[in-house]
Amino acid sequence: MDSEELAKVVSALLVPTLPYLIRGARQAGTTIREEASKQAQRLWAVVKPKIDETPSGSSAAADVADAPEDLDAQAAFRLQLRKLLAQDPAFLEELSQVWRETGQAAGRGGKRVVTVGGGVSSSAVVAGDSNTLITGTQVTHNVQERMQGAEAPLEVLFTLALSAVQSREPDPDVDREEIEQIVRRLQDEVARGEQANLARFDRWLRFLAEMAPDVLEVVVPRLLDPAMGMATAIRGVAGRYADLRGGSKPLP
Repeated sequence: MDSEELAKVVSALLVPTLPYLIRGARQAGTTIREEASKQAQRLWAVVKPKIDETPSGSSAAADVADAPEDLDAQAAFRLQLRKLLAQDPAFLEELSQVWRETGQAAGRGGKRVVTVGGGVSSSAVVAGDSNTLITGTQVTHNVQERMQGAEAPLEVLFTLALSAVQSREPDPDVDREEIEQIVRRLQDEVARGEQANLARFDRWLRFLAEMAPDVLEVVVPRLLDPAMGMATAIRGVAGRYADLRGGSKPLP
């Protein structure tokens, strides 16, 4: 695997976990699957010393830790990692080896761990199931079962949404647990595709718009991204909630 591809897959797995790896947030176990957390810790142990060698690298990592849903921050972190890998063949080989080992370990456990790189809409990584790699909607690397290309981005989208929920400041008007429940309901409904109950979907988006607009801003733009492959009906409802930030548009 070359430096560009390795930077994509490794940053993909690290991005959702950096708030916990760097900030030590206690909610790691509730928002990041155990398998992903273990993989990320092994990868971060190799990446961190190199990232910390440069101010731009450590700054990029800190930015992702502060806002893992920020696509610009993700891209900056990925770029720094790619540069370091391209400049240091020994680092490239070491990280490649750890990546292979973590993927194989997940495969032996029989569980799939999903995350994304290159921006949520542009690529996805599945570690596990014989180290299956999904990039966009293309499936490669020893696939043992057929998968829908939108499955991985969908799971990652809601992992990021749950991460946004857990990183919120305490709100006297709504509990984190209540928002998390709504996000999980949204995920289940979106997964139904064209069979989704649009009335319920709309109601839950409205809840986020009213009670957790910061979480809505994580969810809606990605549902509308054509690369995510969302059902037409889902995109139609989600479109009503676009551009709501800052109260610039009334609720539909």
